[in-house]
Amino acid sequence: MEVDILCGRFFVGPEIIDFVKYSAICFDTEFTEIFDSEDIYPSQMACVLYKKEESITAIPLKWGFKISCSPALLINIRAETALLKRTFVNAVHSRRCVIPASGFYEWSSNGEKSKFFRKDSKPLYMAGIYETDGYEDRFAVITTSANDSVESVHVRMPLIIENSQLNQWLNNGNAFEKVLNQKPIELDRKTDYEQIRLIIVSTTKTSAPAASRILACSLYT
Repeated sequence: MEVDILCGRFFVGPEIIDFVKYSAICFDTEFTEIFDSEDIYPSQMACVLYKKEESITAIPLKWGFKISCSPALLINIRAETALLKRTFVNAVHSRRCVIPASGFYEWSSNGEKSKFFRKDSKPLYMAGIYETDGYEDRFAVITTSANDSVESVHVRMPLIIENSQLNQWLNNGNAFEKVLNQKPIELDRKTDYEQIRLIIVSTTKTSAPAASRILACSLYT
């Protein structure tokens, strides 16, 4: 079976690797394991920042929560309803994280691919939450309504956090709620054409490439 879906993807450039490597951040694993590829797709490992004791700590986590009785991964959470959903409310209160990136991609309805990134070329921090399914920790990106710079391509976008807000978002307490409701900054956009089609293959067919066996809920829906 073939279906067209909005496919979540973000990218990590050398400046993000340097930022994580040389800033005052602790590591829960070997640094070489944190960055696996430049373009990050659902089900892949990505660098995630969270608060461990009093230190901002970097760790590789898989992108996407498992969904019961489904091969799909839930890769996004709506900011507007995050505190209202019983499934996510505990994670929003106590397991918040940040995903550093150079930018993210989105595709219009006619297949036009756009790359979004900060105007000042600084790291783009996407808000997220993480969970454990008993075997491994996973994360999802929090999204919000698109601002003027994104809405011509899609109605949703990641919730973007400023560097000065990292502790406000990651620390215990309720200060994070103000960040959860904020409007992201305006971004720059670069456009080219790339039609995205996802092939859904039964997870029991191990001969298919791993990436083609993953069905992911849209990053921004």
